[in-house]
Amino acid sequence: MKEEKNAGHVPVCFITDNRYALPTMVAIRSLYLNSRLLKPYRIIVFAAEDLTEDNRRALEQVAPYVKVCPVEPVRTLFPAPSAVQHVSTAALYKFYLAEILKDEDKALYIDSDVLFLRDPEKLLQTELNGAYAAAVESFTAPVYLPELLPNLRVRHYFSSGMMLLNLKRMREENLCEKLVDYRLNGWNCFMDQDALNAVFHEEVVFLPIEYNLQCTTVTRLKPEEACRRYGVPVAGSWDEVCDRSTILHYASSKKPWQYGDIWKAELWLYYYSRLPRRIREANPLARTASPKLRQPLGGKTKRGVKTALKLRHSAQLPLRRVIASLCRGRV
Repeated sequence: MKEEKNAGHVPVCFITDNRYALPTMVAIRSLYLNSRLLKPYRIIVFAAEDLTEDNRRALEQVAPYVKVCPVEPVRTLFPAPSAVQHVSTAALYKFYLAEILKDEDKALYIDSDVLFLRDPEKLLQTELNGAYAAAVESFTAPVYLPELLPNLRVRHYFSSGMMLLNLKRMREENLCEKLVDYRLNGWNCFMDQDALNAVFHEEVVFLPIEYNLQCTTVTRLKPEEACRRYGVPVAGSWDEVCDRSTILHYASSKKPWQYGDIWKAELWLYYYSRLPRRIREANPLARTASPKLRQPLGGKTKRGVKTALKLRHSAQLPLRRVIASLCRGRV
């Protein structure tokens, strides 16, 4: 990846409705805690109409430079159902990002069900070379749906849960209209993802697995096989892959705020515990155990959060609060 000037000014964008407000807060908090002390990211949250005022305020309080922007409802425009019911229709706002962010050439879009485990600076410095986006290939989606690739007429299929988008080219080629047209008239199974893959048509920079480590991959492939497919150094366990990853994506219907026994649920719970107390008290968890959940392939995985991580965050948080108070008030 080649460095670009001002990569730190690329906005980080989330889309949420009220159902996903809490995981969005946790994702933003993980970004805040793992970014450079003196370099907070500019975060934009596009909010569906059902987002409560309390959750809007909470989103703006979990990190400095968080802006919540209301957007128009899309449900009536896209009546076709998705086969993946845990994906909100709010995900379809992705189609409009280039038109909404008219003054931005690039933006990092991130789903709400993620954790940032490292500073994403290197990801933001990815050279797009004219491509529509940079993203991570999904090897598991075609497993669920063998007709996926033939119907979309592509050989490689990326996850839309993390995309570094070339907004400038998308505007120049009026891709918003093309994405909407495909979603209304094309072949669709995965809410927004199929339209993006079909319209981008592989004009994508495919990134290493560490930039979007998906839990579905962990339960479908052994770590050695996954590393070979993605062309990255082979790891002996999924824990090892996770340790060197920037973004962990809970990309399945079972979420760590619902179930306590899925892979890396304890890590999500840790970042939840790092939210300001008043936000946690307003958003208590009610998790259950599910014996039907698939476990990671490739041997045993370690549970628990590393002590070094806890100590680092505890040591840095007072300083982060001081810096944040200078930016936009205490968090």
